[in-house]
Amino acid sequence: MSLDIVSVIPYIRLELFLYSILFVYLTLSFALPIFLYYKKVVSGYFVRKFIHFFAGVSVVLIPFFQYPLVPILFSGLLALLMYLAGKKTQIPGLRTLYKIIGEDDELKLGYLQGPFAYAFSIMLSLLLVYVFNFSFVIPVIAIFIMIISDTLASVVGKRYGRIRFLKKVTGSNRSLIGSATFLVTSFLLTFFLLNVHGLIYIRVCESFCYIPNNFLLNSGLSNFLIAALLSVFSTLIEMFSPSKWDDFLVPIGTTIVLMLLI
Repeated sequence: MSLDIVSVIPYIRLELFLYSILFVYLTLSFALPIFLYYKKVVSGYFVRKFIHFFAGVSVVLIPFFQYPLVPILFSGLLALLMYLAGKKTQIPGLRTLYKIIGEDDELKLGYLQGPFAYAFSIMLSLLLVYVFNFSFVIPVIAIFIMIISDTLASVVGKRYGRIRFLKKVTGSNRSLIGSATFLVTSFLLTFFLLNVHGLIYIRVCESFCYIPNNFLLNSGLSNFLIAALLSVFSTLIEMFSPSKWDDFLVPIGTTIVLMLLI
C-alpha cells in the first residue's frame, strides 16, 4: 500500500501544478483586461472579447489532467458566477463585471446571457465527452472553433460582407463571406488539432494523462474527412443559431456532431 502511495505522489504533484496554472491563468484572463479598463486603456467591449478568447483557450489544459472531473466542476462554477453576475447581485466583483462587459440586451435582462451561455456550453461539452468516455480533444476543437472561427467570421463579414441573409431567423445578418470564413477556418482548426493531439498524448503524457476508451488517433485521411464534415455541420449550426445563443449552440452542437463522426 505504501509503495502505491509513493508511486502516485508525482502524479498528484503534477495535478496540483496544473490546477494552479489553470487558476492563475483564468484569474489573469479576467483581472488583466479589467485593470486596463480602469486605467482607461481599453473599452468594455475589449474586456468582453479578451475574456471570451483567453478564458476559452484554457480548455487546452483539460486533456492533461489525470482527473478531469475537477476542472469540469470548476467550469460549472464559472458558469454559475456568470449567471449570478447581474444588477441584483450582492457580490461587488460580479456586479462590476456585469457593468463593464454587459451589452445593451443583457443590461435589460439583468444578467450576462452571452458569457453564461458560453461558460455553460464549455461545462456541458466537457461533461458529455467525460460521461461517454471520448477524447477531450473534442471540446477543445469545439471551443477553438467558437473563439477563432466565429470571431474571424464576424470580423470578415462586417468588413467585407455584401451578400447577407437569415436576419429573420437569427436576429442578425449573416454574410456569405463570413460563413465561408467560418467554414475554411473550422476545417483547418479541426484537421490540425485532430492530427496534433494524438502525438501529444503519446509522446508527452501517455503515462499520466486521462486516456478514455474512445481514444482518438486516426489516419490523416480519416482526419481530413472528419474535419471536412465537421466544418460543414458547424457552419450550418452557426448560420442558423440565434445571435444571442450562438455562444452556447456552436460549441455544444460541434461537440455532439464530432462525437457522432468519430
